[in-house]
Amino acid sequence: MVRKAVESLGITKNVYVMDFSDVEKLTKQKDLTIVVPNEDVTKQFVEEFFPKTKIEFENIFLRWDRHNSTAESAVNVDQKISLKEFDKEIIQKVRADAASGSSDWWRRVGAAVINDKKIILEGYNKHVPSAHTPYANGDPRNAFHKGVNIDLSTALHAEAGLIAEAARQGINLSCCSMYVSTFPCPSCAKLIAYSGISRVFYTGGYGVLDAESILKSQDVEIIFVDLG
Repeated sequence: MVRKAVESLGITKNVYVMDFSDVEKLTKQKDLTIVVPNEDVTKQFVEEFFPKTKIEFENIFLRWDRHNSTAESAVNVDQKISLKEFDKEIIQKVRADAASGSSDWWRRVGAAVINDKKIILEGYNKHVPSAHTPYANGDPRNAFHKGVNIDLSTALHAEAGLIAEAARQGINLSCCSMYVSTFPCPSCAKLIAYSGISRVFYTGGYGVLDAESILKSQDVEIIFVDLG
């Protein structure tokens, strides 16, 4: 099926499905260059079977490999940038609250839910069940680089905490906006996208995995607040 799909593109004269005998033949060829996708599975394949062959890696999308999953990318805000004083004030407030209140060693993120220009919920990321949890039991984040295995943490993210609190209080988030000091991680982006929140305001950070696309798939506006 894959072979027929590639043949239909008409980008090459011949398309073959390799087996182990073909691999053996190729390894014996001199001055051979193999072009492969730059992703984990293919890298393991060529390292095992073509250790002495010249390999060229192309950055094309094939699957969610480790590189694609952890790559940081700028968020495309579709030219939606806010210079409004109200938006600046809220962002500056959540940043200040996180800086003074969060016990997270790696990152302090503040967030607020706004409706009709009024703060109805606000908070910041915190460790649970106690602020001292990572210092008493050890912080799993110490074992990973920024952006890698972000789900392995004892912290409750600011956005997730606010959405959980809204559910506990029976607050309808439809048509509300969320202000976040740092662009949401993939897990929080999913919660925001399906909570009914209509707009996300942020001022820093980066997009990882499907955070941006999942927000846009649910028509959540992404607005960058320029603090100047």
